[in-house]
Amino acid sequence: MWVNPLKSAGDYLDIINIMSYDAGHYTFEDTRNSRSGDFNPIEAYQAYKSIFKGIVNVGIEAPPEAWGGNVVEADHIKMISSNIEKSSGDGLFLWSLQKPSGGSMSTSAIAELMCQELGGSDCVGL
Repeated sequence: MWVNPLKSAGDYLDIINIMSYDAGHYTFEDTRNSRSGDFNPIEAYQAYKSIFKGIVNVGIEAPPEAWGGNVVEADHIKMISSNIEKSSGDGLFLWSLQKPSGGSMSTSAIAELMCQELGGSDCVGL
């Protein structure tokens, strides 16, 4: 994370997209002192929100991810979205809608769940 450049020039940005995929296996435990190689997307989101007041989105990739071995599951999407400040315009994004999923959820099902968890009203058939 580029803390100093973001603090000094962040006013020139409208949005930050955290590409939380390809960062390792998701964990929702405190990783600040961990050497496990696991990645907590909520900690990343909160770190950016602490120094950037604009919109921050968290990216999720349809599995398999290119690197890191994470396979996103419905409970991951629910956990991440429950920690997003939706009222400030923050949200989730999907990489990539055209990619066939190799996990237990289809890419369309991932997109639909993301939409539902963020309070969308017309989420079927994405």
